[in-house]
Amino acid sequence: MTRLPTQGRSGSPASSTTVLASVVYGLDAFIARLGAQPVDVFSRCGLEGRLSSTPSETVSLDAYCRTLDYAASKTATANFGLWFGHQFAPRRLGMLGYAALSSSILGDALDNLATFFPIHQDNSIVTHSRQGETARLDYDVGDPLLHDHRQDAELTLAVLCNIIRDACGQNWTPVAVHFRNKAPSCTNEHEKVFGCKVLFGQETNSILFPSASLATPMPAADGLLFSAIKDGLLQIQAHKQSLEQDFLL
Repeated sequence: MTRLPTQGRSGSPASSTTVLASVVYGLDAFIARLGAQPVDVFSRCGLEGRLSSTPSETVSLDAYCRTLDYAASKTATANFGLWFGHQFAPRRLGMLGYAALSSSILGDALDNLATFFPIHQDNSIVTHSRQGETARLDYDVGDPLLHDHRQDAELTLAVLCNIIRDACGQNWTPVAVHFRNKAPSCTNEHEKVFGCKVLFGQETNSILFPSASLATPMPAADGLLFSAIKDGLLQIQAHKQSLEQDFLL
């Protein structure tokens, strides 16, 4: 059976990429804090009722990105995703966040993020690599139907920085941050959030930082918790694969 693209509200093909519903946690409160009505934003973008989703459920990444865009407009906050990510505690990512936080050292935490990220978010990757004294985290979404994910990319890199700061301290800053999207109108906010030079129009969405920090212990390291989280993520992966196979029969 051939899988047909789903249709969005405008009648055009819509992305089928999903992300675990934990990313919605706190979004309503942040929208309200900036002066908009969360119910209006969520209903307009097709996420009505998703606030009550359990962390193991999924939401459409395209709908989530549209929600971030609409929230940016309604709150008059051009860099909405950047600021939402900056205040987003890693544990709010649910299983993915706890997989990183319960790792033994920062290098293991980033390796685990890279390993489990495709379970957290379909058609997407986080890549952790090192070249000499420089380490980097790359984030990308491989869904050509996704309408735009500038807000999502800035949100995600801000959250990834928060994971590193959990180990290295709140004053930690990267060497540089790169984004694939064109520079928005106000880039000084990006340098304020990341504390370093931020470049736009680059090949990847990336965080560059000293590789020496990879040996830093994670404050909440817990081998038993990590094992339980790993099992839970693999169960979600198996469930999603089962649903995909059933759909294609």
